[in-house]
Amino acid sequence: MSSVAVVYFSGAGHTHLMAEAFAEGAKQVSGTTVEVLRITGEQITEGRWQHAETLENWGKPMLLCLAHPLIWGV
Repeated sequence: MSSVAVVYFSGAGHTHLMAEAFAEGAKQVSGTTVEVLRITGEQITEGRWQHAETLENWGKPMLLCLAHPLIWGV
């Protein structure tokens, strides 16, 4: 059985839609489990993202998809 973790941050919701679409496509593959993990602003402390539950899951999937919005000028 294959597993996929889709981890993303979405400010305005566009990246959220893309992450959900990616997850739905991955679910179409027989025998694949998909977990969608959204990073929120509250999980960012002193400029670093911290969320123990999600970090634990990063070691498990066979495919890890990371997504974030493009911020102009950064």
